[in-house]
Amino acid sequence: CYGNQALILKAWGKLDEAMTLLKKQEQICEQLGDKAGLSSCYNNQAVLLGKQEKEKEAEEMWQRKHEIKAEIAKHGPPTEDAF
Repeated sequence: CYGNQALILKAWGKLDEAMTLLKKQEQICEQLGDKAGLSSCYNNQAVLLGKQEKEKEAEEMWQRKHEIKAEIAKHGPPTEDAF
């Protein structure tokens, strides 16, 4: 939900507010262990940082995203039995 709201704020040009929501989404994904959600969140943060011309920070987010993607590929997605 925060991710969708952040995309709307980004479209309206409210980049700082959008980043605040993406950081909240990141915290929730970390708490839940939602690696796919975390990867998506890092991707969205990278795009937003790029729009703000913060290339170094954007690159760091892209790197985090790729690390999570590699981890997911290595271990596979969680199964229903994970709970």
